[in-house]
Amino acid sequence: MFSALLFSHGARMLTPDERDVGFAGPKGLASLRLLRRMVTEGGMPQLNGTTALQAFAAGKLGMRFGSTAFLRNMMTSVGRNFEMQTALLPVVDPVNGRLPTGGAAGMLTARDAAKREAAWKFLRFSTSAEGTTLMVKNTGYVPTNQLAIDDPRYLSEFYRENPLFKTATMQVGRMVPWYAFPGTNSVRVTEVMVNNMARVVEGNATPEVALADMASEVRRLLPRRG
Repeated sequence: MFSALLFSHGARMLTPDERDVGFAGPKGLASLRLLRRMVTEGGMPQLNGTTALQAFAAGKLGMRFGSTAFLRNMMTSVGRNFEMQTALLPVVDPVNGRLPTGGAAGMLTARDAAKREAAWKFLRFSTSAEGTTLMVKNTGYVPTNQLAIDDPRYLSEFYRENPLFKTATMQVGRMVPWYAFPGTNSVRVTEVMVNNMARVVEGNATPEVALADMASEVRRLLPRRG
């Protein structure tokens, strides 16, 4: 959530040399203030991922921001309860605003020659136009292969007939890779951010205080360089 807000403002997680935080300035503060406004002005309830999906499917939430990987599941859950739509994710800075992406990576570690060949064959298939088409149709995820988007044998016709799925491909130009923090404390850094955002949402800390605490804690967890 913080990545989407921060990148939408055109800011960075860390400085270009990754020696210091890049989110502690005005754009980082604007991101947390916007999050707080979602609660105070937008009436955003304090729900976790599972309960938010359930509330949306029951028609108790007007909007839900989340991964496109949940699209098929959400469509199934909503059923005929109401007409569901998908929309582009807004960016604050129309020029420099970006959107984070996530996903998975395939790693081939087998030592046995036959297993290596089988694993390599699967990796090639899963990232091919055919493989990514299966992924898209079953989940809603953004394709990993441009050919799959353009070719009528794969997704171009599917997107024409299923516009809810197509929305995810319309901001490819704004997408940036998922940011991984350097060093061995990446998971702890994420926990620091999540906890401080929770303080903002719950009203236990102002955006100013939460941002200062977040920056201080993340700095402590970054690798020390000479």
